[in-house]
Amino acid sequence: MNETQQRLITLASSKNLAQMPLREVASAVGVSTPQLAQHHINQLVKKGLLWIDRRAGTMKLLTQDSSGSVMRIPILGAANCGPAAQFADDHIEGYLPIAPSLLGLKPNKTYFAVRAVGNSMNRAKILTLGGQKTGINDGDLVVAEKSIPDMLNSYIIAVVDGLANIKKLTLGDGYARLESESSMKYAPIYLEPDLDSIVAGKVVGVVKG
Repeated sequence: MNETQQRLITLASSKNLAQMPLREVASAVGVSTPQLAQHHINQLVKKGLLWIDRRAGTMKLLTQDSSGSVMRIPILGAANCGPAAQFADDHIEGYLPIAPSLLGLKPNKTYFAVRAVGNSMNRAKILTLGGQKTGINDGDLVVAEKSIPDMLNSYIIAVVDGLANIKKLTLGDGYARLESESSMKYAPIYLEPDLDSIVAGKVVGVVKG
């Protein structure tokens, strides 16, 4: 961590950087432009030391996590929040560094993340950083648990015909239904109730993009 990034960490311990204009942040840490301040903020996010969501006005210093640990969750590509158009695969495109306590993650569980495509789950209620609940928007990172003993009325990542979808699962008499929760109208997807080969994971949290 360089000197500018250390100054940012110090500033973030007393100020919410998500609610400060970048020009003000730049002045506070002694860099010449707002763009340079943003660059150093991005580096801290990549190192797993800071999370910031300017749209929501929220910020979290990951170094303040009581456990002192950071998980590196593999990002496995993208999944749809809308009509299925995105292929699911197991290619790791990067890692999401996150303190487990921020989403209630457990060290004995296996997690992965996908990048959401579309807005068909923008009215869902899913845990995000800071203990709030939010919908999923295009570009968000959705964190899922691979071990899924209880799926009824859960948000899941389902792979249907090789395509990944983020939906709410409802089980009925002889069928399973994948539903959207959106400000727009999307038709549900009906499936056979045998879900072992379809469900890739249970959604446990979302990190806003």
